[in-house]
Amino acid sequence: MKRTSNKRKDVIRIGDNIKVITPEIFVRCGYPLTKQIVMDTIITKEQREAIRTMFKAFGIPIIKDYPDNILEVDETNSFNKVLDTMAGIILVQKNWGGKERNTFTETKSELLDVIGNVIGKRIVKTGTYNSGHTHRYYDGEFDYDPAYLSNEASHIILKFVAIDNLNEKIYYRQEFEIEECHICKLAKI
Repeated sequence: MKRTSNKRKDVIRIGDNIKVITPEIFVRCGYPLTKQIVMDTIITKEQREAIRTMFKAFGIPIIKDYPDNILEVDETNSFNKVLDTMAGIILVQKNWGGKERNTFTETKSELLDVIGNVIGKRIVKTGTYNSGHTHRYYDGEFDYDPAYLSNEASHIILKFVAIDNLNEKIYYRQEFEIEECHICKLAKI
């Protein structure tokens, strides 16, 4: 009996060559706020000074004096740990920026028509977060509903390395991630 292959021809697999048709490069998937965004935009200069003042009050040196009388924070000290912790607390207070889990992309028009080779593949989920809950009945039994995403959508993210660039090979051998809907599969030669 002849065995038939159930491999679809249009599925993109690791090792396939692709061409970028919409240069929307994948950055991350998640909620609107991150610790880095909080540290860069929400935590103010005055709040950073308050952390420095706290360290000074405890006699902990965190600032180096440089010859030009410029104060610069030492990147390897406790200051950054406290700043990171404060950003995490603010992040939780602001509910990560909302309940919507989305994909975030960056347009790189110079990657239009770039040919690449797929070296990785993964799936990310987007949707609206709904918290779980636990309920205890009168007889002592528990009922539990886990957290979930409503309006859930799956996005296939391909990691590729640029192997040819029509724009003077600017990105040759650089790695990028892109959603599958922004590329087309090239026929094998």
